[in-house]
Amino acid sequence: MNRKYTFKLIICILTIIGLNGVIHAQRFGGGLELSANASQIDGDFSAGYNRIGFNATLIGIIHINPRTDIHAGLSYSSRGALSSFLAYSQQQHTHIALQYIDVPISVRLKDWFQESDYYKIHYYAGISVGRLFDSSVRSGGFAIPSEGYNRTDFGWLAGISYFFNAQTALFIQYNRSFNLLYNKNSTPGASFNSMRGYYISLGVHVQTKSNYQD
Repeated sequence: MNRKYTFKLIICILTIIGLNGVIHAQRFGGGLELSANASQIDGDFSAGYNRIGFNATLIGIIHINPRTDIHAGLSYSSRGALSSFLAYSQQQHTHIALQYIDVPISVRLKDWFQESDYYKIHYYAGISVGRLFDSSVRSGGFAIPSEGYNRTDFGWLAGISYFFNAQTALFIQYNRSFNLLYNKNSTPGASFNSMRGYYISLGVHVQTKSNYQD
């Protein structure tokens, strides 16, 4: 094979690879979310979103069309419950700390197009599957189980993002579990309540800029 032919072949291969990269860059993207979680658990004898945790999510993005995306993520999430302080009460705080690895998947619909080529508002909803890998409990004198929690969490989520430019947004998101965190029927004779978790996230979303067009 002579050098001239080899050089042309290399150029052709690099061109194909480059075009393929452009196509993928237009169709796919990535991002990062950092947020604070305000969480609560039904059945823990406390009220209010008092347990503040942290959430970090790596995101893969599929651009279905200019106004619709699918997001799939891998998250670390800390949540649980914390009783509010009562000055007249002698009870200690009830504190439940739960650490999860989650996989959230959502469909995002965009609105309010800007001349600088992005949509300002993104509405979204989806599902999440999580795995509880660590927990700690302080009952505060109430009948709260210290073990027997469901290791797998199935839930739904819904939220809205407000974009300041094509890559940066603030978002608020609500998550709630389909299944119980703790099922009282799993411990015969115990006086515990069944428990279900939910939380609100408020944070920052950063993503790669999309050049996708139909």
